[in-house]
Amino acid sequence: MNREELLSTKEYVVSQIQLNLLNLIGDYKKKNKLKDFQLADELGVSKGYVSQLLNVTFDHKISKLVDLALACDLFLAIGSSLVVWPAAGFPLMAKRNGARLVIINREPTEFDEMADLVVRQDIGTVLEPFIVH
Repeated sequence: MNREELLSTKEYVVSQIQLNLLNLIGDYKKKNKLKDFQLADELGVSKGYVSQLLNVTFDHKISKLVDLALACDLFLAIGSSLVVWPAAGFPLMAKRNGARLVIINREPTEFDEMADLVVRQDIGTVLEPFIVH
């Protein structure tokens, strides 16, 4: 397997997302001078859950999201600024894997130029015809 093939594997993508999450959590803990139990209290989760996050023994269903992004033919990014990572990476991953990308958001996003369709309106207005009452 060459470098390009390795960098495009699901396992590599998941590990990169986990590493980024770990770094973000570590930076947040450091900035706010929090111990694990304090972070757990702040997040409203158990200390064990925080331990799983920090030990990367739990993938938070990221691997499933990667599977879906890689398998989809159409990716709808609805009501998202697409700036919060790792979630912002899923539309990009789908697009790079051949999916069409539709962005529905009031404000411009960094991915607008690569999108197949951009709808610059309120999501409630756009999606209302699809809602069954």
